[in-house]
Amino acid sequence: AAEPTPDPAEKPECGKIMLHLSPDERSWTVVQWQDKFGRWHDVHSWRGDATWDEQNQEWTVEWWVDRENFSEGPFRWVGYTDQNQNRRQFTTAAFTLPDQAGQITHVHVPD
Repeated sequence: AAEPTPDPAEKPECGKIMLHLSPDERSWTVVQWQDKFGRWHDVHSWRGDATWDEQNQEWTVEWWVDRENFSEGPFRWVGYTDQNQNRRQFTTAAFTLPDQAGQITHVHVPD
């Protein structure tokens, strides 16, 4: 299982990607990267269940981005009903990783 993302103060040299899901969209999520032929591949270390954010009343998933990966892309988030990835619930728009320390790339599930 993947480790939860620690408090931002613990990794000031990193950026972060963060997925926002509505209260009824809890999902098992996987980040994917696209190769030069347009095929999508799972990032095996960026997969996990959404966490409830009581303050904002939404499900979220967040992962650290190391400096050597800044500005890479495209990536996308895919949500599934469970860890077996049998039934896809959503696919986000493509995004690029943060380009500097402390930056958060926010990704939202399309309506």
